[in-house]
Amino acid sequence: MSSSIPNEFIGRILTDAEFRAELMADPERTIKIAGIKVSQTIIDTLVNMDAAEFEAALQDFTAAVKSGRGPE
Repeated sequence: MSSSIPNEFIGRILTDAEFRAELMADPERTIKIAGIKVSQTIIDTLVNMDAAEFEAALQDFTAAVKSGRGPE
């Protein structure tokens, strides 16, 4: 599986606060229950992020999308 992140996963993170909270609490379980296919690399990254890092990454991503740059 590639390390690309499916649009469905990004959409849920951006629009669903409950999903975000569950994702931070237990990434592996939340992804499995949601039925979203992501690489183990993505799961490992989320497992190793703390809440502040997750929020910073989310803010950076949102700003990049709004500016038209897209994610880096």
